[in-house]
Amino acid sequence: MSKLALAIAALALVGCEPVLTQTGPILKPLKPDCPVRIFSVAPSAPFTELATISGVASLRSPEQDQLRPYVCKIGGNAAIIRWCEDGFCGATVIKLNQPEPGSEEAVAGCQYDTQCKGDRICVAGRCNDPPK
Repeated sequence: MSKLALAIAALALVGCEPVLTQTGPILKPLKPDCPVRIFSVAPSAPFTELATISGVASLRSPEQDQLRPYVCKIGGNAAIIRWCEDGFCGATVIKLNQPEPGSEEAVAGCQYDTQCKGDRICVAGRCNDPPK
């Protein structure tokens, strides 16, 4: 192994800042405190892969607060954690194509009661508790 390769490997082990690698479409960055969901496996809802996060030695854990700045910076709203033999080794930044019904992210709002959680009903594009 060359001296340059050894130096790069040593820097990676020291705990440099995580690296974002674009793997999908370029989206507008979101606010640094944007809402982010963390998945341990790929979600069943349709999504678009945007980037990978590697070199995570400086992150304490794969928690939402640790990954949020990177996910928001790339325009994503979720991340899928990657586990290796030694534990947390990175994540895939994704954009959920269809937000959960009734969530604040749902821009168009609901159209039917079945899009709302529980016994909530759709009124004027928003999920509300039923009248008592």
